[in-house]
Amino acid sequence: MNRVLSQGNINGINMERIIRDSNFNMTTRHIHDEYEIYYLLEGSRYYLIENQTYLVEPGCLVIIDKQQIHKTSPTDKHYHDRILL
Repeated sequence: MNRVLSQGNINGINMERIIRDSNFNMTTRHIHDEYEIYYLLEGSRYYLIENQTYLVEPGCLVIIDKQQIHKTSPTDKHYHDRILL
């Protein structure tokens, strides 16, 4: 299940908070022309940035630079609650 708790745009900054309790795997790596800030509230995820994979746990803040290849993938725990700017 995907539950979007909030989503919006304030002064050009997109924000969304999503809770997922099912397997969610980004199928492709991607890039943006903007920075990305990812904050994990609960659960765990793997975060691939360029050629390095990081384990992201509650309280972790991930900052992705412009034009940096990245994607997330599940750990053995599918549930996660995150905020993305």
